Amino acid sequence: MLLLGLVEVPLWLVLILILTLMFYFYTARKQSLLKQYGIPGPKPMPFIGGLPYVVTKGLMQCEYEATMAHGKVVGFYLGNMPTIFLTEPEIIREIFIKRFTSIHSRLYAALVSTFWEKTILNTTNYDNWRFLRSTLTPSFSSGKLRKMDRIIMDCIDRTMAKLSDTIKDSNGTVDMVPVFQAMTLDAICQAGMGVKLDTENVQNNELRKQISNLLNFSIESDPLILMSLLIPDMDKVIDYFDIDINDTKAVAYVKQCMDVIIKERKEDKTSERIQDLLQLMINTNSENRKQTDKNKRNEPHDESKDEVETEAEKEETNQMQRGMTDDEIAANAIMFLFAGYDTTSTALTFTSYFLALHQEWQEKIVQEIDQKLGDSNPDYDNVQQLTYLDIFISESMRLFPPITKVNRHLEADCTVGKYTFPKNISISIPVYTLHRLPEFWPEPEKFDPERFSADNKIKIKPYTYLPFGVGPRNCIGMRFAMMELKMTLVKLLQNFRLKPSPGLQIPPKLAKNLFCKPVDGMKLVVEKRN
Repeated sequence: MLLLGLVEVPLWLVLILILTLMFYFYTARKQSLLKQYGIPGPKPMPFIGGLPYVVTKGLMQCEYEATMAHGKVVGFYLGNMPTIFLTEPEIIREIFIKRFTSIHSRLYAALVSTFWEKTILNTTNYDNWRFLRSTLTPSFSSGKLRKMDRIIMDCIDRTMAKLSDTIKDSNGTVDMVPVFQAMTLDAICQAGMGVKLDTENVQNNELRKQISNLLNFSIESDPLILMSLLIPDMDKVIDYFDIDINDTKAVAYVKQCMDVIIKERKEDKTSERIQDLLQLMINTNSENRKQTDKNKRNEPHDESKDEVETEAEKEETNQMQRGMTDDEIAANAIMFLFAGYDTTSTALTFTSYFLALHQEWQEKIVQEIDQKLGDSNPDYDNVQQLTYLDIFISESMRLFPPITKVNRHLEADCTVGKYTFPKNISISIPVYTLHRLPEFWPEPEKFDPERFSADNKIKIKPYTYLPFGVGPRNCIGMRFAMMELKMTLVKLLQNFRLKPSPGLQIPPKLAKNLFCKPVDGMKLVVEKRN
């Protein structure tokens, strides 16, 4: 092909030049959006936006450095996807609380199949979210959790027995990360899925393998994620082909196992007495119908309502009567697996790290446990008495929060104070950064549990401490997680003492991914108590 009638250029090269120019203008348009709205932030690089910063430093460090350099409202490009890092408490309150009814969606779930979009609390539409949230919330009441603490205790006992064996073979030095991961996986599988993974049989071995595949799937290394960041409009193509980022083979196998368990539970009438999350979801069918019938009996009859009932009202009534479908039960059980595995094991890992580092606090907590619980097993109620343990965990989760970011997706332009945020972007609270801002936390890198004492806790500025999210879409399993976390630590300290290992990295180096994870594990010296 002759270029300008002068130079012979191969057609393939011309096509590459044209595509490069098209991509340049596409990305330049994307990268000019936040500047048009006057939102400060680091300058994105041509073609690839902020991706090099994320790759070299990790997203949490990028959030921190961008906030420290540009303020509490920062524009950033995840590739070419514009997003806002928000750490201003008043704006957090406005968007995540006061305007929740109009700003209620989380970040658009590209690379998640229709199955998840229709069934799970995290990604479903607003109306179905309201139904699922109201239906699932009673499962995490104090009364229901009291009946589940025995399940958690069984998993903790098995973990402590394995830990005793481990320290005999390792001269006392133990990587606590796999210990806590195994325990939280055991607990959430038994409580949320009705499966005891420690039972040795062929079916459980395969289920354990597929669950491991599901949980160890790396989002950061997936090429489709990279493509969707560089070309955000690809989400329309991805949606059309109903692509799922998760390991679809593992999902299908776990879903199949869940379907069998749900069917068996429904056929066994005595199973309604089982007190775990799975059975509570199954029971929503009968419980919702009973509650609806009770409400109808107690409600005064109004003949005017007989004549007019909107389609929306009929749909809402039918939805509340139906309870959860089998797909919703299975999908949300798997969701609990994702939500409860990394978050709780991470909180346990870093709390044990701080216990090893701060021997004086470990001694205080041990004495409190000995005085208030003695040799009694921890349960939902008695762990609430442990004040030192509570403030210690709170400070640990300030520095290394189990949930590192909270987001909302804007479906329309939004003006708050002097800022106007454009539609179709994500507003993200970088929790790791928020918990380290000197304006809210004096000496932010210092570990000081007294920040959360009764006298000091009331001084903490609202919306600056968000270890489990914020607003109506905060973590639904927060109380379950705290029960599991406290019970595990109590049993651990009733049996062992923790010390730093000789090679322990202080402070821990974090992996460059979405969660607070120590790069080389968390090796501590674990000694049996006398």
